[in-house]
Amino acid sequence: MSKSPKVPNNNLRKRLKEMGLREDSLGYWYLDSFSKNDWLITSYVKTVKVCKEIVIYHTGEYMTSGLTEEIDCYDEEAVISALNKLLKQIQNINFKIKQFKLKNKINAFKEDFK
Repeated sequence: MSKSPKVPNNNLRKRLKEMGLREDSLGYWYLDSFSKNDWLITSYVKTVKVCKEIVIYHTGEYMTSGLTEEIDCYDEEAVISALNKLLKQIQNINFKIKQFKLKNKINAFKEDFK
């Protein structure tokens, strides 16, 4: 049985966990508040790749797309910077989804009072 490619930089692993990410046994990192299925970071023993962007489909579903170049896992600031860009996109998406749901509720109320 092969060993999972866990990030060997324990400080980086700690920082990622403090940011709310969780790691699975295969070396993928997830943000549960975003998705339990779409990983944000994947590890390759001494390097990691971070997803570059979030793609939103016309159905309202979204998923991660594209990867950064490999980043040395000991270059913590580069990893955190790439992750922060992605987290900002996730915040914007969550805000847009809330706006969309609110707009639909308002439209439903308007229909009720016609």
